[in-house]
Amino acid sequence: MVTTLAESPEAVTGSEYEYDFFISHASEDKDSFVRPLAKALEDRGARVWYDEFTLNIGDSIHEAVSRGLRASRAGIVVLSHDFFAKRWPRHELDGLMALASRRPGSSILPIWHDVTALQVSGFSPGLAGIFALSTHELSLDEIVERLLDRSSTHLRTSNGPAQATIGNLIVDLNRLAAQSFEVWRSMINDAPFDSPTRLPHGSYEMTFALIPVPNPVNLKTVKERINEAGKKKLTGWPPFMVETRPEWRPYASGDLVEAWLGREVISSNQPPTPSPQHSDFWRATKHGSLYMINGYIEDQDNTTAGREIHVEEPILRITEGLLFSRRYARLFNGVETIAVRLRFTGLRERKLTSSLGNYRVGKTTPSSTDEVLSQALVQCSEIDHSLPGVIKALLSNLYEQFGFFELEMPLIQNEVSKLVSGRGMYN
Repeated sequence: MVTTLAESPEAVTGSEYEYDFFISHASEDKDSFVRPLAKALEDRGARVWYDEFTLNIGDSIHEAVSRGLRASRAGIVVLSHDFFAKRWPRHELDGLMALASRRPGSSILPIWHDVTALQVSGFSPGLAGIFALSTHELSLDEIVERLLDRSSTHLRTSNGPAQATIGNLIVDLNRLAAQSFEVWRSMINDAPFDSPTRLPHGSYEMTFALIPVPNPVNLKTVKERINEAGKKKLTGWPPFMVETRPEWRPYASGDLVEAWLGREVISSNQPPTPSPQHSDFWRATKHGSLYMINGYIEDQDNTTAGREIHVEEPILRITEGLLFSRRYARLFNGVETIAVRLRFTGLRERKLTSSLGNYRVGKTTPSSTDEVLSQALVQCSEIDHSLPGVIKALLSNLYEQFGFFELEMPLIQNEVSKLVSGRGMYN
């Protein structure tokens, strides 16, 4: 059975947190200790709220810090002479202590950075009574190890996942989608204002995560497995397509593999300007997670751009994505479940139609909603044996936006059957 999940992680599990650690510190201690600490924790799989990692330009610092405090299971407090001298770190500490006093499982983890017990006691007698780690006595690696041992969180380590909860998985899924979307937005800034590669009328996103989370593989292996999973083409332009032309071939980007098939290239042999449905941007992580964003095929025609959604299209595209993720999952050991996140934007004022006139959609009304988000946990066996039912569970909310249109099983079964048998409209 497909397990549909709420958008908010808190709605899935009231006890889960978005971050494992919130780091409270004085800015003067960043270079000497705090930044290396935050990076080392993240490298070990911890989810860290640290201002340099988390804040974006334009954010309200007060609001961001307040949210970070509430969203973190434990607070690391780096106590130093500079910390004692500042008002803002004291505000963060007060917030952490208040939360720890009323939240089960929440804790404060002090680190003494070049200060003595007498100095800590003079600043806060209560804080001095909490067992602390000291940079004078322990190396950075030892401190990180102690923090991870002390924490009750389930962290992904270099040896694989430690029984991550549903809440953590959905947080990770949403984080990958949000970060990837921002990367794509930064890339289209250089595209011409009227370029289809900007997907000006809307887009759909697919994000997948494998469960249990596989052990990490290197980026070369990621690319090879993406290519292997894509060898079975259900249409002429499959998801997560590996292009061989230099302009569009995949490349390494930090800890991920990326490809932007929407890149416009100016040269003597300039490729054609991509259309919205041929402007894929995708990313793949070392742990088997996948993200892609693409435009609607309806938007390649000026008469239907931003105005229509073909009733068959979401079925075809999401079926393709699910089957690709299932083939990809087979290339990792022990994967039983796939977490799925689907996001459709640019829906407002579009009407539901049939691309070939094969289906009577009835008197539907244009969508008054601009965006629809769907999240679910899907068993691999369900994709193998009851794919139309999975599609219905994932897409019913989308179709309801068009005058309460009901996605009927015969329509899904017919489109899925044509796609997998090679009889689809794009074959």
